[in-house]
Amino acid sequence: MGSKWRSDPRYGKNFQQHLALKLQRRAHAKADPPPDKVKPIPIQLIRHACAHQPNTCKGRAIVSALISGYFFILRPGEYVHTSSPPADAHPCRLQDTTFQSPRGPLNGATAPVAHLRQATAVTLNFACQKNGDKNQPITHGDTADSAVSPLKAVLQQVLHLRQHAAPPSTPLYTYYVRNTSHRLSSRDLTNTLRASCKDIGASLGLAAQDISARALRNGGCVALIRAGVDPLHARLMGRWRSWAMIEYLQAQSLDSMGFAQRMLDAGSFVIPRHQFLPPDVLSMTQTC
Repeated sequence: MGSKWRSDPRYGKNFQQHLALKLQRRAHAKADPPPDKVKPIPIQLIRHACAHQPNTCKGRAIVSALISGYFFILRPGEYVHTSSPPADAHPCRLQDTTFQSPRGPLNGATAPVAHLRQATAVTLNFACQKNGDKNQPITHGDTADSAVSPLKAVLQQVLHLRQHAAPPSTPLYTYYVRNTSHRLSSRDLTNTLRASCKDIGASLGLAAQDISARALRNGGCVALIRAGVDPLHARLMGRWRSWAMIEYLQAQSLDSMGFAQRMLDAGSFVIPRHQFLPPDVLSMTQTC
C-alpha cells in the first residue's frame, strides 16, 4: 500500500497532495457556486411579500432587499448579512450606489438628497466579488410599477441610511431603529418569503420549504430568460464566470406551452449528406 502512494505523482512527502494541485482544485471549486436546490421565486411572491410588510424601518429594509436581490440577481452575501466567511461576503455598500439624473451621475453617499430624488436609474458597483472581477457596475432603470422597482427600492434604503448619517462604507442591508443600527439576515428574508408562500404558494406551485432568500437570484435569472433576454446577457448581469447559471433554470419554470406548434413547424428538415466518389473513380484516384 505504501509503495502505491509513493508512486502516485499527485502526492509528495508524507503522502500529502502537492500544493500546486491543491490550489488548482480549490480555484475550480470557487469558480462558481453550486446550483441552489431551491425553486426560483416568481414576481407574484415578491409582490405579496412586499405588500404585507409593516411600515417600519425593518419592514422597508426587507422590501428594498427583496426587490434589489431579485432585479440585480444578487448573491445572498451582497444584500443580506450571512454567516459566510468575510472573504466570501461582499455586501453592496452605500458608497457603491450611483444614481443617474439630469445632473449626471450622483453617488448615493455624497450627493444632495434633493438631487437623488430626481434620479431615473440606479447603478450598483460591485467593487469586489467572488468571481474575482472588480468594479463591475450593473444599472437598472425605473419600472411602471409604483412599488416594485429597483430604482425606488435602492433609493428608499439610501435615503434611510443618509437620514441616520451612516458612513459611506455601511452595507445596504443595514437599518436603524432609534438611532441603533441593525442588520438584515438571510433568515429575515427567508421567513418573509415563506410566510407569503403559505398564503399564495399553492397557486404558484410552491411549498414553503422550496423557498429561501437565495432563491431570489434564481428567480431573477429565470425572469430574464423568460423575457427573451439573451442567456449571455443574463450570465453577464448575474456575474457568473461559467455557464453554471443554466443549471438554475428548472424545466417547470420555463413556459413551454407554445413549443409544440413551433416544434411541428420546424420539425421538417433534410440532413445534408456528402456525395462520395463512386468506387471505380475512387480507386483511380488512389492509384494516381
